[in-house]
Amino acid sequence: MVHNVHAIYSDENAVSGLSDFRDTLFAEWKILFHDYGFPYLVLAVMSVLAILVGFTHGFVDGVFGIAKTMFGLLVLLSLIMLMKQLYLLMFKTKSESPSRDLLSYILKTISDPVRMAKLIHLMFLFSAMAWSFSVLKSSIAFINPFSWDLLFKDLDKALHFGRLPHEWLGWVTSSPVALFLIGALYNIWFFLLFLSLYIFHTRFSGTRIGLQYINTFYLSWLVIGFFMATAFSSAGPAFFENLGLGTDYSSLMTDLNSANENLPVWALDAQKLLWDGHTGVIDMRLGISAFPSMHVAIACVMAFGASAVSRFWGIVTWVFAAIIMIGSVSLGWHYAVDGYASLLAVAVLWFVSGKLSDLRWSRRQPS
Repeated sequence: MVHNVHAIYSDENAVSGLSDFRDTLFAEWKILFHDYGFPYLVLAVMSVLAILVGFTHGFVDGVFGIAKTMFGLLVLLSLIMLMKQLYLLMFKTKSESPSRDLLSYILKTISDPVRMAKLIHLMFLFSAMAWSFSVLKSSIAFINPFSWDLLFKDLDKALHFGRLPHEWLGWVTSSPVALFLIGALYNIWFFLLFLSLYIFHTRFSGTRIGLQYINTFYLSWLVIGFFMATAFSSAGPAFFENLGLGTDYSSLMTDLNSANENLPVWALDAQKLLWDGHTGVIDMRLGISAFPSMHVAIACVMAFGASAVSRFWGIVTWVFAAIIMIGSVSLGWHYAVDGYASLLAVAVLWFVSGKLSDLRWSRRQPS
């Protein structure tokens, strides 16, 4: 009889605990949705455009597209969290048993409804953006075929004293080691994108700078990555000769292929994959778009955000943005004007997002 009473109490406590967890989770989600209403609006616009454009051009990756993206993001976020915590345990707190303390951290995170709400919020926003953007980018060249490459090439020459930018970067393009290192940093960009987003979604959640960063980040994908890219549709130097526009970049591509014989130039494989998808050689439409550069744009978003919270990390991220700018040109992805336009566009969006954040935060503060 006593055993049955204890079992009933135990069941009631478990149900009550789950109920409290659920209530706290949804309460925190409601606060996040209220604070980050603008990013949700941006993503609603992106999603509607992706559905309309995707069905029109046949690029929608089915109903499981976003589910696959969310699963991949969950795995990546989990790895980022675990790597960060393991670093803190091993080198900061000098844990005697990092594996045991890491397991304790995992269990604590899973059982914390506030932290889980922030992670779900981050996953939902980014997954919706990633899926929508992949559909929209795949459609750009079909909505507005490439028509700006020649002008951008001429602008590059005019801005760089009669020479194409990659010709000034011979010290990079002629060095397999330099190309390998820049290519590695160019690929690390993806990891740093997730890491910075995770930091501003969690550590700076509920702050004005956190909101400004998130607003700028998601607005960049819509305004720079789709609207500007569609209006100024271009393929980029790597595809210049493929489009029958001339051999102005043949020396650059020759240098990249020569370097690839010594050390891997991953950009070449990616460029071949994109072109094969664009021309129908393979059934994979990933989309080609040069202007503006989203690599440079998001690197600048990271730099603006880091500069707002730390002078040291601000300097580091601006150096990283400069390297990404050099890499975008030396690897054949972009014209230099692609990066310049991205920097200017992000500066405008950062300013606008700051004003929106000020307006939102002034309404949040008690009168």
